[in-house]
Amino acid sequence: MDPSIFETAEEDARLEKIAKDHFAQGNHIKALEVIEDAFSKRGKDNVPGMFHYLQGSILYHLAKRAKKSDVTFAFLLGCVEPFTDDFGLHAFSARALLEMAEQLDSELYYKKAEKDAELRLSLLESCGELDPADLETQRTLANISNEAELKILHGCTGKSPVPALEESKEARGMIMSDSNKAADKRLRSQWASMSVEAKKNFMKVSVSKLRGYVERLYGEEGKKALDEVLDSTRIDKKWRFWLCRTCSRKFFYVKKFRNHLEQEHGAKFKRATAKNMPEMVNEALAGMILDGGWEPVDAVAAADMIKTRLESVKEFVYEEGWSKDWPLAEDEERSNLLKQIQYHLVLLWESKVLCFTTLEWMMELPILARFEVTESLIAECGLVGTPQRICFWDCHELKRIRDLLKLTKFERDDGTDLVCRAVERLCGRTGVKEKIEFDEQFSFMLLDKRLLRGKIDPFDDEGTIDACKHDYYAKTQPQGDDIITWLLDYPLIDGSFEFPRSARAHNLDIWVAILRAIHYTCRDWGTKYARKLENLYYDKVLTDAKNLCTREDERRRTAPEGEANVAYASLLGDRCEELKTDNGDPPNGRNFVFAVRDVLERAPDPTFEFDDLEASLDLIHGLKDLSDGTVLESIDHLKSVVTDKVLLADSKILLVEKSRISLLNELTRLSAFDYRSYIRNLLRRFMRVGGLKLWFYRKSFHLRSDFFLVCTLYCGLCLFFQNELNEIVKMDALAKVAAAEADLLSSEKQEKEKKSGSKSKKRGVIKDELNEIVKMDVLAKVAAAEADLLSSEKQEKEKKSGSKNKKRGVIKKTSTSTSADIEQNVEPESSPPLKLVEEDCIEPEDTLNIASNTDNQEETAKDMQNKPGEDLLSKHMESPLVAAATKCNLALDMTLKALCKIKVLKEYLVLNQDEFADNQEGQVPYALRDFFTAFASKTIKEGMYSYLLGNVLASLEEARSMSSDAAELLVSILEFWPCWRTPDIESCVTHIFTLEEYERMSCSKCRKNPNYPEQSSYGVVVAADSIRDLKRAFGKMKLEDILKLIRMEYKMLCDAKTEGCGKTNFVHHIISRCPPIFTIVLKWEKNETEKEIHETTKALHREIDISRLYEGMEPNTTYRLVSMVGCSEEEEYICLSFKKNLWVSYRHEALAKKAVGGWTNVVRFCEKMKVRPEILFYEAVPKLDQ
Repeated sequence: MDPSIFETAEEDARLEKIAKDHFAQGNHIKALEVIEDAFSKRGKDNVPGMFHYLQGSILYHLAKRAKKSDVTFAFLLGCVEPFTDDFGLHAFSARALLEMAEQLDSELYYKKAEKDAELRLSLLESCGELDPADLETQRTLANISNEAELKILHGCTGKSPVPALEESKEARGMIMSDSNKAADKRLRSQWASMSVEAKKNFMKVSVSKLRGYVERLYGEEGKKALDEVLDSTRIDKKWRFWLCRTCSRKFFYVKKFRNHLEQEHGAKFKRATAKNMPEMVNEALAGMILDGGWEPVDAVAAADMIKTRLESVKEFVYEEGWSKDWPLAEDEERSNLLKQIQYHLVLLWESKVLCFTTLEWMMELPILARFEVTESLIAECGLVGTPQRICFWDCHELKRIRDLLKLTKFERDDGTDLVCRAVERLCGRTGVKEKIEFDEQFSFMLLDKRLLRGKIDPFDDEGTIDACKHDYYAKTQPQGDDIITWLLDYPLIDGSFEFPRSARAHNLDIWVAILRAIHYTCRDWGTKYARKLENLYYDKVLTDAKNLCTREDERRRTAPEGEANVAYASLLGDRCEELKTDNGDPPNGRNFVFAVRDVLERAPDPTFEFDDLEASLDLIHGLKDLSDGTVLESIDHLKSVVTDKVLLADSKILLVEKSRISLLNELTRLSAFDYRSYIRNLLRRFMRVGGLKLWFYRKSFHLRSDFFLVCTLYCGLCLFFQNELNEIVKMDALAKVAAAEADLLSSEKQEKEKKSGSKSKKRGVIKDELNEIVKMDVLAKVAAAEADLLSSEKQEKEKKSGSKNKKRGVIKKTSTSTSADIEQNVEPESSPPLKLVEEDCIEPEDTLNIASNTDNQEETAKDMQNKPGEDLLSKHMESPLVAAATKCNLALDMTLKALCKIKVLKEYLVLNQDEFADNQEGQVPYALRDFFTAFASKTIKEGMYSYLLGNVLASLEEARSMSSDAAELLVSILEFWPCWRTPDIESCVTHIFTLEEYERMSCSKCRKNPNYPEQSSYGVVVAADSIRDLKRAFGKMKLEDILKLIRMEYKMLCDAKTEGCGKTNFVHHIISRCPPIFTIVLKWEKNETEKEIHETTKALHREIDISRLYEGMEPNTTYRLVSMVGCSEEEEYICLSFKKNLWVSYRHEALAKKAVGGWTNVVRFCEKMKVRPEILFYEAVPKLDQ
């Protein structure tokens, strides 16, 4: 035996022990590095199963530890492939599949879990007697199989869960940084006092000094890491690259990196041949599908025209594959079927799963052959390769096409979107906006000159380095002090990305998980491709069988009279005997035998394998008397079934390929590594130290104290430098304490010097100054340590007192109609207790008063607060301004309540409440400003809400002719609210509510692309009955697809005035950014029945994906319904909002608040109360921690 085998086994055992030890010590990154090194050295398929099992165990352990559902799913998906490669007798892969199925409620993973469990159960059964551990595994697998089977029977929704809305940690960090202005006051003061040249020099970072700082801070490890960064940037002239975590190779071009993953690390299924590979429909055919008329053609009249007037038919004009010269049929059923076929084709095309073979099959069905029109004549008429050929079919064939398209899935509930969300969470933290250049000698890093002028908005994804031969900052004039904001920015990123940890370790765990998920997807890809080949082979032998029967027909026509005919069944049986020994490449003799058996048994579906060949032959010979017609009918049926299976297999393969590409894209994003983000925080700390050190020197120079105090100050600075990473926040406290002590001692010393005379005073001052200058390097550490201790104790006390203040700042429940409604906790009477959550918006530490412009307003507000809520409301309703507008008052009340329930609007108002303009003209801005200032400050007392609402109503009524329509009131609020036009902050209406939409029309005839100006709107208006009618017609269609189908009816003329051709074309709707709020307004006839209200409300979805409505958006741009305004049959307006996992209804009467429950309960509520939803506010689901 080869001794190298023993050496390899010993090496494998050693590596396994190292990896296990790392894992046991909690260092899963090191364990994964050891395993990936083994895979890189010997190949994934050539290492023992114990490596796969250990890697799967690590990933499964990480899934259990993850706190985010999307990260949990990514690790679960990643661990399935290693457990599958292990081939061991365990239940881990089946358990992981079941957990993914439960998380997604996915039939796909339930089926996979059941299949995996059944496979491993069969392996256990073949092992004979089992030990206790194997028996326990057997029971676990049986439970998984039964649970999965039961869940499949009950049905699955297949919807990916969206994590609960969370506050971004980085946003929270930025808020704290902006609010804590005192912490950076001295740095800003120092920056303001610096000359222009000094500011420019400050932006130059000395490489040698930075290396010394890193070596003191991190030792040899840090020096080595920094040298690696500097060597790479000097040689490659790039900050950004792609790092393969398996083999540690670096790539500077993404295409080469992707090819490396696919060729070297199995990120693409390697098939033996490219034959029979499904292909997407090209852009030309897609354009024909989108722009076609899709009207039914009179096939009989068309065939007659071809046969009798061929020359005139040849002159038919085709535009984008469609001709208007063909005779049309007045057939409403065919017209509806064609519209449905077009809709499904468009959906499949947009989902990137419309296969060319499917469209080709639809266009090549021999409809005109029934009327003796040959393919050559069809080609002469221009009907080859055009979807208009589908319009010739009658209802029977169109239904078959439609039913096949309905079976074709355009999305796969495999959780890929969750993996993308997990990657987005990680990659969103590492984007780099700042450019960093070097001088020609690479001795200085030159920070982005734009930092001297202000903030930097766009990200720099190139990361190229230019060696500057001239003064980089020569033409740059410093403006403002945004550089200090940049220096004091504390991004709360994952510690695994902090310098000097190796680049390979960055996100290695989830990188490995996604690579293994790609391997699992490729396994699925190969399985579906193998099934397609089986169907193709089956179709081939059926074709051979039918050809055999056709040749028998020809023989019968030429055979002498009296010669006996051979039955098709007997003929096929004889052929089976001839081919039964053929075991070559498929399709072989065995495939032919099994197919003939299916034909003669009239099987509804193909059977690809039988256990006993001889038994199959006996059955075939026993059915030799079967009639020829039955045989042909069975062959045609099976060919039709197989054709459908092949076409569906192509779409499934494209779906799997789509998932593979999506995962590969995310793996590529994870692999990107930017040295700037790696050393950015290091540079900030280094530059902060330099700036603070300069401030300390200047402060110390002006102190007139004894030697001990100066020593105290300087060594306090030294201690700060040693612990700068953790002590940066304590800087101000240290400076204030030291300065106070210095001033006190200096004043005491001056009193003594006054008594000792002028000569000794001069000598004392000179001596003190010499001591201050010469002996600066031997200062002690006492004061800094004392200041740090006091500062830390003070911070602990402030944390405790801050929590108490926050509790006191929460508004209590009141008896007014809305002041209590804004932040009350509501629980349904019969529901289980809900878990308490934090307030939706940020609460100021001190309660602010309502901002008023005059003393009279403040006195009036106090008077109103002293009155009971009910009396105030009744008196206010008697006033002449409101009595005539009760209905308008209800609509305004509910519209304002619905706005107040929008979280992103709450946060904006809280952050910018001090920026509301005081110089607005007119009563409306003042009334609205007072209302929203009170809301942002959370100071609406008992009775105040009705007073503020009355002011808004009265002012709006004076400003314009008021309407009781809630949508028109919403527009009035958005147009009048002064905060929208405050010059010091970004327009809120633009930022939060406004859609900036472009309408693009590409003429399919003359190819002109007119440029239409950008249009602004607050949302989308749609008729409620249109939504209801389309929902009835298309069943489970999503709301966004219904809206899209409605908008497909909107077409635009190619304007002849601008040299256009006048053709009507589809309009493409494009938006450049996603507003935080997407508003939908429903228009009702106001005479709907309960059933119609129920159907319409049921068609509304809790979540919509506006990337289905607008181009230019990333896929899966999800918005979630958070509040809405509805109107009942009695013209009473009601507000519904989603709070703490349930819907709550609000009415105008005091304390009229009621828990409704889930979305199904909302639908029933609207039906029962005859509430017609009129305004829907959808809030963007954030990409968390971006």
